[in-house]
Amino acid sequence: MVATSMFVAALMGYVNGTPILIKPEDASQTAKLRVVNGIAGVFARVVYSIAGNIIVRVTADGFESKVIEITSADRGQTHEVKLVEIPGKLIAKTNPPVDEVRWTIDGQQTAIASSVTHVAPAGKYKLEADSKYFDIARREVDLERGKTLEIVVDLKPVAGRLNLNSQPAGATVAVDGNDVGVTPLDLPSKGGQHRIQIRKEGYEVLANDV
Repeated sequence: MVATSMFVAALMGYVNGTPILIKPEDASQTAKLRVVNGIAGVFARVVYSIAGNIIVRVTADGFESKVIEITSADRGQTHEVKLVEIPGKLIAKTNPPVDEVRWTIDGQQTAIASSVTHVAPAGKYKLEADSKYFDIARREVDLERGKTLEIVVDLKPVAGRLNLNSQPAGATVAVDGNDVGVTPLDLPSKGGQHRIQIRKEGYEVLANDV
């Protein structure tokens, strides 16, 4: 480290440096320069070299790195480098798992699937998960540059009712294998598919999925 600093200081005394201007401003705040080919030194984002072409790699958090070449003609002149932002990635799934979920991001349908993977620039987005047996679930997500955000969206079953009757009345009703009463019967039910069975002594058992 001491030897490198002495080398840069010596170069500064003999040659004009090449300032590196990094854009955008967000990239400039964390940018780093590294000489990957050629004899040169870097100090305060100024590249100092004596002769020949110099290859420098510019990196910044959340941005794609970029390799630049500083030629003899460039020496002493400001060299502008524009870095490209690395997008964020969202991976979302539901609890409980559901096969057909309509996913929308900022009002735009993204997928109809059990989960969704979405790549977008850093920022805040409004995510919706819509399934026919559940209330629409809404979440706000904040994507960061170059990072993956994995979330689980909790789904709440829609509120429904089962209204059952039979002739004659007094038949036993089972929902999903559990006896819940006798006809006529009206009871609340969670959204989703249910197995209904109605039975009465002396009559055939009726069963159906609703």
